[in-house]
Order: sequence, then structure tokens, then C-alpha cells
Amino acid sequence: MAEAYSYETRLDARGHYVINGMTYEHVAGVTGISVSQLKKWGSDEGWVARRKEYREAQASITENTVLLRAGLLKNALKTQDAQDVYAVAAMEKIAIVLEKIRPADQGMPDVPMRFDNPEDMIDGLWSAIEARATKMINTPETMDLKQIQAGIKTWCDLKRQYADKSKASGQKQKGFDADQFAIVEQLLERF
Repeated sequence: MAEAYSYETRLDARGHYVINGMTYEHVAGVTGISVSQLKKWGSDEGWVARRKEYREAQASITENTVLLRAGLLKNALKTQDAQDVYAVAAMEKIAIVLEKIRPADQGMPDVPMRFDNPEDMIDGLWSAIEARATKMINTPETMDLKQIQAGIKTWCDLKRQYADKSKASGQKQKGFDADQFAIVEQLLERF
């Protein structure tokens, strides 16, 4: 008798194939589901066509985003208006964040990360939180705000712990201060 898989497991496998662009063999290695089962699901649900449609949509979004950034920049240069300049800065900040998380978003194989210092570890955790949030936005059926909440809480705890050590050693604190931590924690309670 065939093994029964949960709907979430099936969605996760489809996401790896369609969104992350993994091969059936790689998805099997990540999920533990047999290649033959994955191919059956893929055939039944049209995963190849979905992947193509997803890639075309991603390319369109990328192209339109570049055009939007260029238009915003031209307008800001022309008007010198503070709001236009702010819009350009905001779009560029988003572009930088997307470049940092793009490997995770494209389904790169998980590679254990090594950190030389606590600050790098904190930054790595934040990148993982951003990648998970992006995945949830792209695939709403995988939405689990509790995971994001737990990640952000851990990140805040690490930032606070590192800030306390920095204060004790006389180093200048980088990142959030105590008041900003309180604001983030209040936001977390709303999840």
C-alpha cells in the first residue's frame, strides 16, 4: 500500500520543484519522498508547466522592478523632491535585501554556515528570517507566522545578548538599542 503524505508535505515538495527549481532527485533528498512518487505528483499536477509559468512571472517581475527603479531614479533626479529621493532609497534598500537572500530564494542547497563572530551569526539569522518570510509570501499556503515570530524573537535575544557584551567590553553597540528592541517585541506580540 502506498504511503500517505500530508497535504503540507506535498505542497513543500511542489514548492521545491516549481519555485526553487530543484530536480526530482534533489527534492527527494530534501524531503525523503521517492523520486517516482514526486514524478507522479508532478505529472498529475503539471509541475513542469507551473515551473515555466513561475519562472516567466519572476522574470517579468524582475524586468518591471528594474524599469520602476529606473523611472523613480529619473524622476528623483529631475524633481529633487525629498519624497521621490526617499522612494529611490527605499527601492534600492529592497534590491540590496533581495540580492542577499536570492540564493535561498532560488533553492540553493543548504550549506552549513560558519560564523567568525556573534555579529555575523546575528546577520546570518536575520538573512534566514528574511528568506523564510519571502518564501511564505511567494507561497501563502506555507504561511506559518509562528516560525517567523520565533525567529525574530531569537534574533532579538541574540542582538540584546551581543549588545550587553559590547557594553561590558566598552565596544560601541551596532544595530538596535534597548528602546528599539522594546518596539520589535511589541510587534511580535501582535503576531
